[in-house]
Amino acid sequence: MTNNRNSGYYEFQTTESSTTGGYEPVFKVVKTNSSGTTETPYNNGENEIIYCLKNGVGFGEGNSKTFNHFTQKFDMYNYDGIDSTYRAVLPSGTNYNKLLWILDHACVPSNDASRQALFNAADVSADAFSSANGITAQMRNDIVDAVQQIAIWKYTGNLTPKDQIGMKINKETITAMGITDPFDEDNLAVNVNKLYQYFVGSANNGQVSQTTKPIKYEMGFSEQSKPNIEETDTNYIIGPFKITGDASKLKSFTANLTNGSSAISNAQIVGSDKQTQISGNSVADKIKNSFGNQFYIIVPSNTEITTIKLDIDAKYDSKDITYWSVPVSEGLLADRKSVV
Repeated sequence: MTNNRNSGYYEFQTTESSTTGGYEPVFKVVKTNSSGTTETPYNNGENEIIYCLKNGVGFGEGNSKTFNHFTQKFDMYNYDGIDSTYRAVLPSGTNYNKLLWILDHACVPSNDASRQALFNAADVSADAFSSANGITAQMRNDIVDAVQQIAIWKYTGNLTPKDQIGMKINKETITAMGITDPFDEDNLAVNVNKLYQYFVGSANNGQVSQTTKPIKYEMGFSEQSKPNIEETDTNYIIGPFKITGDASKLKSFTANLTNGSSAISNAQIVGSDKQTQISGNSVADKIKNSFGNQFYIIVPSNTEITTIKLDIDAKYDSKDITYWSVPVSEGLLADRKSVV
């Protein structure tokens, strides 16, 4: 990582700023290859984000490129598990809880669903960040990035943002885009501050466990899944099955029922009484609606059975918050080289 300025930066006003100016820069972390010749803004991915815990290297402490190797990492959900030397640069008590809440509720700006969920929670108008206001998609993402970064700094004690933040894009970027300063728009300013207040206001109650990481949701057949085949006059009844997991946390779920190499299209999914039809538009829907409960598969007895097979695939979203640092030997405390 380097304190590269190629991706542009945003500035925000602090309590130390005079009424005539005095804005603090917010730089974006970039990724590099091993030789440092390829540089890409880090927070452009769909699933992860990275922020500076204190206004350190990579976020405005000089113009020259400095490469830092972040080799020490700790789980921020486990405060007591962080080595005491590295924990020393973190806030403690209420401020740590509030910092963790921000990280737990921050969005991935380039992920449409993640960003919109944040806008909804903060009662922010997505239209304020649209092209109609002179805001490109990249600028929108950078603004959200900057607000989340500034909120983090409020609780790490290095900078003290104003209760209502003012932001602007650097003049070089505006000139290159050939547009006027979009941050002069009142509607945008209102929504930028709504977003900021969501992170630092009353919604941030700090209620995130420091000791228990959010569940990494898993799914699988329970021990009660010991299927047998029962034959009646008209049907084969196969089961019971029971799948464990939280269906509400599913990102995607598929289920395929096959007889040999052929899909079974006329199967029924029923409850533990072997009679009650499970609702759903497909086999996958019906099985998903049976999570946590026993169910059976019914196939007409005129079906020539070779091998009945049920394949399921589930994907869940999970979240990790990792504190990264350079080794103490490379100046952790002096230069605040830490990211999250």
